[in-house]
Amino acid sequence: MTKIKNLLFDPRASKIVLSIGYVIGIIGLFWKRDNPQYYKLSWVFTLFTLIVLLLHQSKQNLKPYIFLAIVGFVGWIVEAVGTNTGIVFGQYSYGSSLGFSIWGTPINMFINWMLTTYLIVMALKDKIHQPYLFTVTASAFMVFYDVLLEPFAIRFDLWHWHGGTPPLQNYAGWFIISLPLVYFLRLGLKNNTNSLSNFVLICQLLFFGIMNLLIGYFD
Repeated sequence: MTKIKNLLFDPRASKIVLSIGYVIGIIGLFWKRDNPQYYKLSWVFTLFTLIVLLLHQSKQNLKPYIFLAIVGFVGWIVEAVGTNTGIVFGQYSYGSSLGFSIWGTPINMFINWMLTTYLIVMALKDKIHQPYLFTVTASAFMVFYDVLLEPFAIRFDLWHWHGGTPPLQNYAGWFIISLPLVYFLRLGLKNNTNSLSNFVLICQLLFFGIMNLLIGYFD
């Protein structure tokens, strides 16, 4: 157990472990793309990634975690309202790939909102110091992230749109909802650093980008 703990606290070792996970994910998910039972546990790797990521946060006190949990909870509530009413992002429904759900909304969306918002806030907060410019830029980055995510999510049964493709309302909703969340989390992560966050963000973008290319050209 001690060896595993030391391994996860070592930035280089953590990067190797996560890199292997993403590579296995790309190969395995595409290879078994027509067998949904093989990727129903992909949410476990998302949770593992978040845990490893937070182990490398510079300030290990409760404040960042409280702010992050609030962001995740608000994001999940918005998703629950959205999928049950269609008034936030448009008409969509979740598939079975994200695991256990309440009110038709996977609990994993709580984790996804925490991970995505955390990565983008950490990437930009020390580069854009003007709060409102940061908020708009980070929210636009959240929308860009969703643009990459959507083809993968639809193909692998994370969710599906009743009209077949994501409406513009989805991206507008992402931007508007992201505005207060990134602003709020920036306050909670003030003066915090993370030796792993930019690496994980790049891995996430490459993962969805590569999967989308594979789906587009070979599926």
